Amino acid sequence: MLRGPDVWCVPVSAIRNNLTQLADAGADAPRREARNILLNYSRRLESAELAARRIVAAGLKELSSVIESLWPNQIPKIESFGVKALQQETAPETAALLSAFLETLARVAVTRGDYAGLEGILTGLEKPPREPQYEHMHALAHRLIAQDRWLLLVDAALANRALDPALPRLLVRDPERLLDRLTILLSEPRSAELLPPMARLLRTIGVPVFNLLESRLYEARRQRVSAAIKLLAIADPERLLRALSAHCRVGNGICRIWQ
Repeated sequence: MLRGPDVWCVPVSAIRNNLTQLADAGADAPRREARNILLNYSRRLESAELAARRIVAAGLKELSSVIESLWPNQIPKIESFGVKALQQETAPETAALLSAFLETLARVAVTRGDYAGLEGILTGLEKPPREPQYEHMHALAHRLIAQDRWLLLVDAALANRALDPALPRLLVRDPERLLDRLTILLSEPRSAELLPPMARLLRTIGVPVFNLLESRLYEARRQRVSAAIKLLAIADPERLLRALSAHCRVGNGICRIWQ
């Protein structure tokens, strides 16, 4: 029953008990069996029956802890079923359940440092065109990297370890917010030790942040101008010198900040 198309008819409590027993067995074969059952269960999100889709969407949310234990290092491919189902779902209640499940997977991804997994969820959510029927997907994508989660991504990019390739691609989604965060960090006592990883991150992202930093040299807010000068100085000093030369021909306000 658990391997067949009618798995959605099985009460989620029974599925959880079965998966937990397989996961606790410790051997590779039972854990593979548990993963296969979960993937089969997730495929029922493609069902033409609304009842099946709703039950599975709710069941996946309830099985989140089991999913975490079965995929300890990265989020599973289940997320692709969830994103595809959300794009096609017309029932608001089922769509809300799918959104809640994807939010759970995104939280797990950030907590584990699986930034490529988070990027995969976001890419799937952002793929549909900017049309009213897909606005809920774009809103969810924005919500997945909002507030504290965004701060965690910035902190991870500035950590004293190799830069995860997915982090620059995640942060470039909102370069304005990234530079605002770096500006705040530059005012903290530990700012000196953050300068090398900041330079590394900015160079990896490249043109989008460099253009924005250069535009901030024209602003009236002294803190933003000062931060832009510092960040350009460590990441692209030649660009800074060209910008300063151009500004100093126009007025000397920025030159006084630099001095």
